[in-house]
Amino acid sequence: MVNLKSRDLHIISVIYDTFPDIFSKNTGAFAVVNSAAADSSTGSNLARPYQKTRPTVECHSLCRCPREANYYDPERDCPQRNCFVEAINWYLTVLKATGSPLAEKQIALNFIVHMASKDWTLMEVCGGQTHAIVKFGIDELLPTQITLVHGPGCPVCVTPVELIEKAIQVASRPEVIFCSFGDMLRVPGSSKDLLAVKAEGGDVRIVYSPLDALRQARENPDRQIVFFATGFETTAPANAMAIYQARQQGAKNFSILVSHVLVPPAMETILSSPNNRVQGFLAARHVYSVMGYKEYEPIATKYKVPIVMTGF
Repeated sequence: MVNLKSRDLHIISVIYDTFPDIFSKNTGAFAVVNSAAADSSTGSNLARPYQKTRPTVECHSLCRCPREANYYDPERDCPQRNCFVEAINWYLTVLKATGSPLAEKQIALNFIVHMASKDWTLMEVCGGQTHAIVKFGIDELLPTQITLVHGPGCPVCVTPVELIEKAIQVASRPEVIFCSFGDMLRVPGSSKDLLAVKAEGGDVRIVYSPLDALRQARENPDRQIVFFATGFETTAPANAMAIYQARQQGAKNFSILVSHVLVPPAMETILSSPNNRVQGFLAARHVYSVMGYKEYEPIATKYKVPIVMTGF
């Protein structure tokens, strides 16, 4: 539920003054240019295709939730589908739809951001999110009220130097075939990295799955296969499956060097810092699909920060 309270008219004024090309005054209402009547299909379903019809937004048709209500009911609170909540839902759909034009996405971002009462510094947790944000220029589309901070969600960034040193020592042994994801080969230890071990004659191989490393164990029964198991919660199930299959297959020459880390403690470390500027998190939905959301609730409550599961 969106509770605009006493800021209703001020917010409308800010939006109109900032985007005169988007809104026009019409008989005391702020109606979206080139829009038809409110679309009755507009709602919280963000998966529907991009639609060109924007909902009409009238200053006298704001979300009118009863005082005792603790959720938004479109039939009760916005039967004409012309309130700000429906407009926000519609613009969220524009942002998510792959077919919506770039100009419409910019308008949608501006509309949603100007509903905020202050500037926000948000952290996207996962490196995959950071890659997508930069690749598609989302950071450049965001208005100045929103600042994105890149988070720690990359195994390359969070693997301790001590584990890198252990990996280098193990990979240097002549009886070992050391298997790792490619991005770990250039992570420096105290004096060199795994790529340097490979250049010196160590048998370091790039794999794309721990099951690839298990296949190496079957194909090389006279060698010890060690897989460098790094990453957050999302990589743990595949590593566990590899161990399970190794036991089922009786693979005595397969082992893993574990460097798993968890997202919630990393978030707490950031929030507890006296120099912290992060006011909210864009958490990784694929981590949520593995761990659930229960571990994030105490963090949001303790530090009073919003945490949104998004991406993937």
